[in-house]
Amino acid sequence: MAATAGGITAIMTFNGVGAVAVAGSYTGPLANANYYFVAVASCDNGVSVGDSYAQLRSDTSAADSNVNVSAGSTVGYTAAGQKSYLALALNDAYGEDVDTTLLALTATTTGGCSINWDATAASGTTTAVDTGAGNANENLVILGDNTPRSCTVTVTLGTTTVATKTVLFTGDAATLAIVPSSTSSYWTYNNAGSGASGTANVDAIAYVTKDSAGNIINTGGTPSLSDGTGSQQQTTVAAGTYASTAMRTNGVGSLDVSTGSASASLGAGTYRLKLTRASDGVSIYSAVTTANNSSSSYFTYEVSWDKASYNVGDIMTMSVTLKDSGGRLAPDNTQVGASVAIVVNGATEATAEASTDKTTNGAKKYYFSAGTTAAAYGYSVLLPANGSGQGVVTGTYTIKDPNSGTSNADVLKSIVALIASINKQIQALQKLILKR
Repeated sequence: MAATAGGITAIMTFNGVGAVAVAGSYTGPLANANYYFVAVASCDNGVSVGDSYAQLRSDTSAADSNVNVSAGSTVGYTAAGQKSYLALALNDAYGEDVDTTLLALTATTTGGCSINWDATAASGTTTAVDTGAGNANENLVILGDNTPRSCTVTVTLGTTTVATKTVLFTGDAATLAIVPSSTSSYWTYNNAGSGASGTANVDAIAYVTKDSAGNIINTGGTPSLSDGTGSQQQTTVAAGTYASTAMRTNGVGSLDVSTGSASASLGAGTYRLKLTRASDGVSIYSAVTTANNSSSSYFTYEVSWDKASYNVGDIMTMSVTLKDSGGRLAPDNTQVGASVAIVVNGATEATAEASTDKTTNGAKKYYFSAGTTAAAYGYSVLLPANGSGQGVVTGTYTIKDPNSGTSNADVLKSIVALIASINKQIQALQKLILKR
């Protein structure tokens, strides 16, 4: 290797491993000066998989990591045709592009997809070969056919496997189901629909769609409400936050509900969701579901426990149930009360009640831990801001000790019964004595 600069000619001769001889010649006035050279070498070599990138993408951009882009690893139904792109950046151990002049990239696929090294291709084969100096940075197009299938692609450079990736291609919607745990059962009467996406169960329906293979998919359209009966005849999907396509994430979508005008009926009714799929125009439906329209004002309330009695240390569940003026359960997400006050003697509350407490299925649940002393105890619940003017609700409950099998209350009852029995016997004896 020879390089010339400013009258100096340096000749670098490789004459052994690690040994480099440098000879210089100069005829000017500085002929006897010392000159220093820095030599940088990059050894041309095989591919280093650890220094290369292989990435599934939804476009033809270059690979920037080994982490797949989600839209490249899972491709939904599209009328334009399903495509994923495998981007490769093949480097040597020094981070330099691999010299692939004398090698070929060979890609194979299984699972029913086709592949092509021409990223703009509309068709391909199960084996594709790419040759030439430019294939150190390349995009392989993987083509699906809008039917559910999982395809694995393997790429080799010469005899070295440089990438193995799997793409899930999903089909169009085949089933539509309502998710009960995230769907309101009790809706606000005469509500135009304005639920915020960050607020759970505000007159909302959550649904999930799957393709024919059972893969959860994001639908291409918004379902509508269909076949309403009773109070749900006038219920529609509102143009609120929940209706946006952004709410369809990981196959679960939410619909904001409009319960119509003041002429809509109160009480129960049924509905189902309807979705017309893009592939063939056929409509699919969810199961028939019951929903209730309730007034959002003038609530009465009731208090109940999940058990008639508890053992020492048991978890106790109190339900505060709200009802509107017609006795219908309150709409989901109804605020229990601005100044709700609960007192339960003999137990410890898990989380203190708050003004932000709201109902689900007409009730708000509160949890307590039963104390260590077996006895009968009292409780009280007051919702002063519920609008009905209803006073405090009081009652009693019992804690038992399972080790003794008898509570203090049971012992007291037994003593009282025993005293009453003794009194009766004394009275009978007195009568017998008087007769004599």
